[in-house]
Parts: sequence; structure tokens; C-alpha cells
Amino acid sequence: MNTYLQIQYKHYIVFASLLWMLPVTSLAQFAGGNGTVNEPWQVATIEQLQAINNEDYFGDHFIQINDIDASETANWNDGEGFDPIGWDTNAETNFSGSYNGQSFHIRNLTINRPDSTYVGLFGLIREANLSNITLENVNITGKSVGGIAGQAWSSELTNIAVDGILYGDYVGGLFGVMHGSIMSKSIANVTIVGTEEAGGLVGFIENGFISESASYGELSGAKTAGGLVGKWIDIYENEYQISNSYSEMDVSGTENVGGLIGHTGSTIFSAGLAMHGVYASGSVQSDDIGGALVGHSQVCLLITAAYWDEKVGTDKAIGTQYEDSCLEGFMIAHIDDAQSIKKLTSVQMTGQNAWNTMHELDFNEVWQLTDEYPKLKWQDVDTAVENPDFNFPRQIGNVWVYEWQSNCRGEKACAVLRKELIDEIEVDGMSCSNFELNQASRTMTWCFEDNKIFWPRTDF
Repeated sequence: MNTYLQIQYKHYIVFASLLWMLPVTSLAQFAGGNGTVNEPWQVATIEQLQAINNEDYFGDHFIQINDIDASETANWNDGEGFDPIGWDTNAETNFSGSYNGQSFHIRNLTINRPDSTYVGLFGLIREANLSNITLENVNITGKSVGGIAGQAWSSELTNIAVDGILYGDYVGGLFGVMHGSIMSKSIANVTIVGTEEAGGLVGFIENGFISESASYGELSGAKTAGGLVGKWIDIYENEYQISNSYSEMDVSGTENVGGLIGHTGSTIFSAGLAMHGVYASGSVQSDDIGGALVGHSQVCLLITAAYWDEKVGTDKAIGTQYEDSCLEGFMIAHIDDAQSIKKLTSVQMTGQNAWNTMHELDFNEVWQLTDEYPKLKWQDVDTAVENPDFNFPRQIGNVWVYEWQSNCRGEKACAVLRKELIDEIEVDGMSCSNFELNQASRTMTWCFEDNKIFWPRTDF
């Protein structure tokens, strides 16, 4: 080799050696894109997913383009596993971009950092948008722990799913801690072992909203534990903070334990929490205070259209509650309102029976009947059953409701009938009954056949 070529070769070796010594993240290459909203970075491998954990990318946009097997993370970083994306409470080191998983799966993710705070696929996110992310068979250990993120600030979280095992102090199936964030259409099917505050979806929330979301699995060990949320601190702003959500999770803990929320509190005087369209069906066990819906509340609660299965194991909707202050319009848990909060049997809550007994749920737009408990319409279930014939009468308290249209809500017309029978008559050979309307002195005739109204008639 001539002298010139030898010199060039040596230069190449030196350059290659220096290149090899550079941090991996500085050479991060994604499968495509440029990080903008219109051309997000494309993530195809676990290495590319880990490469997002770089301040240069924290404000960028990402999409996942296929399923990712993260099994190798069990051997990363001397057994500590995947390094959560985003760290520290400094906003500049939080992930603030967007990640759209496009409903592809990330499987077998391992994170084992028992001495670290903010542990999950993401460590800390702030003003981020996470959507369509599915984590399957995670194994995560830390302090503030969530399958998706250890902590979420002012973020939008949509269509997220996690299953696996999580261990931590403040731990949730999806998020360890949420501040001012909005979650919708998300689900966790997890085993959680906590020590302080733990929830099927979120361990601790300060101001936020959850809608059309659900939890399954088992939660144990924490002082404060709830099927959906461990502890919730909030300021009521004329909206339901929890709506159309449910928990089928078995929950046990040492102090405040609830089928939906373990403990509610507030940072200000006269705050409140509002829930609508919720149910709990998993068992609740506490060494101290337990409630079918809420374990212990330090604020007034507005709860409507709420149900629990008697197998939850308690007759109390709310375990204990301070009653010294309430916002205008709030009642102490509404626990005496049989129309809004009900304990039911498993039979009453399953199949087409739920159409009658859980009538305040919107089975036309939001919920669907199944052979089991009701599910949300966005959920793909194999056990769905059709709504009963729209003429099917439903008993609500001491009255029966016959729906003139498919739904007796809003401006749609309906007739509410008194339960007392006026007389028995016969119409066209059918056995029929006359009932008195609860308006004026009008009557309606119902002709029944196999428990369905065959021929209704009114005298006006």
C-alpha cells in the first residue's frame, strides 16, 4: 500500500473509532419522517423507541408503524431495562410532542428501577398528546409508576391500553400521577402492587377528566386504592370529572379503598367531585375504610347513574365522608337517591337485564349490552347482545316507562306510567292492561306478549 493510501486508511480508522464512541442517541435513525405534524418520525423497532429519549426529540411528533417486540429490554442497562422517555420535573426535559401508536402493540416491555421516580414507557410528559398506544405484558417497577407514563401534566390521552404487572409507591395501570390531563377511551387490565396510592387507571390525580374508560385485574397492598383512581384531588367546574367509566377490578388495601376511587380530597375549601354513568363490579377489601364506589371523601360528591354489584362486598356507596361543606347543587354522595345510585345483583347487571336496571346509562350512543356486564361501544367485544325492542317497558323506581321512541332522553317523547293497574281488559283476544298516566287523567293500554308490548293505545 502506498504512503497516501496508508495515511487515508489510518484517518478512516480513527474516524470510525471516534464514531463508535459517540452516544447511541446521537446516531438515532428512525424508519422515516422528519418529526413534524405532517411527517412524524416513524418508529419500527424497540431501539428506535428508546432513541426518542433525547431532548432534541421531546417536542417532535412520532407514529408507530408496526408491532414492536421489547423482550430484549429485560437485559438492558444491567437489568434496569428500558429507560423511560422524559425525566426530571424541568419542563425542558419532559416529552411534550405527540406519539400515535396507530393501535400497534408494544410487547414485553421491562423496566426495573425501584429507586427511580417517574417510571413508565414515558417518564414525564407535559402538554403532550398520546393516542392509540397498546402495551402488552409489561413488567414495570419504580416509584411513581404507570404503564404509559410515570407522570402526565396537562396532556391529552386517548385510546390507550395496558396489560401486565406494575409495582410502585404511586402507581396506576396507565399513569402514576396526572395533573390537569384528559383521558378518554382507555383501558387497563393489570396486576398492581402498590404501597401508597394506587389505582386501576391512575394512582393520583390533581384536576383532570376521565371518560369512557375501564379497568380490570387485581390491585393490592396500597394504603389508598381505587378501581379507577387511588386518590383524586380536584376543583369542581360544572362538569363530570368521571363519566361513562367502570371498574371490574378486585381492589384491596390497608386504609381507604373504593371500587372506583380510594380517596377524594381538595386543596381548597368547598370543592367537589362529580361522577355520572359509572359502575363497579370487583371486590373491595379494606383493613380500615371501604366503599363500593368511594372509600373515603373529604369533599362533597355529585354522583348520578352509578351502580355496583352486591358481590363488591359492602352496602355502602361511600365508606366515610366529611359533611361540613358542599358546593351549591351538591348532596352528600346522593346515597339516599335510589334512582341515581343502586346496589344490584350480578343477574340484574348482566345481559338484557341491564337495560332495565341500569336504565340511566346511554345504551344508544355510549354503552352496549353484552352477555356479561355492560361495555362501552368503542370496545370490540364478542359477547354483545341487541338492545330489547324499543317498546319494552322499564321499571324505574315506582313507575314503568314506555318509550315512544328508542330513547327517553332529551327532547324525545316518552310516557311515564304509574305502576298501579286500573283494570284488566281484552283487546283482539289479547290480555291487556290499562294504566293511568301520571299526567292529567289519561290512560294507556298495554297489550303484552312474552313480556313485550304488542299493542299500545292511548285515549288522546
